[in-house]
Amino acid sequence: MDTAAIPVCAFEVPLERFASGAHSLVRRPEYLDRVEFVLDGYLKAADAHERMGDLAGARERHRLIAQLQQLRHEMLLLAEAERQGSWTPHWKQLPPASRS
Repeated sequence: MDTAAIPVCAFEVPLERFASGAHSLVRRPEYLDRVEFVLDGYLKAADAHERMGDLAGARERHRLIAQLQQLRHEMLLLAEAERQGSWTPHWKQLPPASRS
């Protein structure tokens, strides 16, 4: 049996497509838990690939982990900017301008 054909985690194949298009993902801070869930899965998958001796698979997972860590960092920065009031998501209504 070819062990390379067996996915390390149950959601690995769809997430390859998910993570490879990380530049087009929605970076809204309210989806941070989803990114952290996927990131945790890839960390476990990279560890499993390393233990199996599949260094190419581990290297690919680490590349995807770096993309997800970057995405997570951007989401945290956006959340902080929203808390400080220096950034408002386009879907939130801006407060009415005061006319003097």
